[in-house]
Order: sequence, then structure tokens, then C-alpha cells
Amino acid sequence: MPEANIPDLVAITHDLRTANRIPEIVLFGDRNFRGFQFRSNLSYPRISFSDTISSFIVIDGLWEFFKHEEYQGKLGTGTKQFGVGYYPWVEDVGIPNDTISGFRCVGFAP
Repeated sequence: MPEANIPDLVAITHDLRTANRIPEIVLFGDRNFRGFQFRSNLSYPRISFSDTISSFIVIDGLWEFFKHEEYQGKLGTGTKQFGVGYYPWVEDVGIPNDTISGFRCVGFAP
């Protein structure tokens, strides 16, 4: 007898938890969340204020940062994806200060 086609309950549960979530990030021009700020829930392949970001807060989502436009030259250490949290100094997470030219949300942490 063939196996019944049972849905993947883990995937369904994950989909339900992320269905109503909106990614959000706040970028700052100076360390320790000072200077100009830019809040977004969108990805940007190039930003008009490139090379000026020194700190950021991830409110929701997993985010990647790039040295060059069009998502080229991924920045950061480890997986190079940054989840919910406070990042008061980009250099603490392997991103040279004032080098971010683009960023994008790549999903959500489970």
C-alpha cells in the first residue's frame, strides 16, 4: 500500500508563524543608534546614502548587507545574515564602518 501524502507539519507551522510578519530594519548614520535614521521594510539594491551606515536595529527579519550596489560583495561575519537585535557598531559584526551600499531581507528566523 503506498504511503499517504502527509503534509510537512513543520513547514506548515513555520508558514503560519511567518505569514503575518513584516520585515523591518532601522539604519543609523552614527554608532550607538545616533545620527540620521532610515526605517524600512523593503530591500534596497542601492541606497542614496551609501557608505554612511554605522549602526542598525533589526526589528524583524533576516537581513544581509552589501558593499556594492545590486547585492554584490556581502558584508559581515558568520552566516552574514542579521536577525532581530541591536547592532550598535557595524564593525563588531564584521562590517567595516561606512561601507554599506545595499541591503535586503532574505527571510525570517524560525
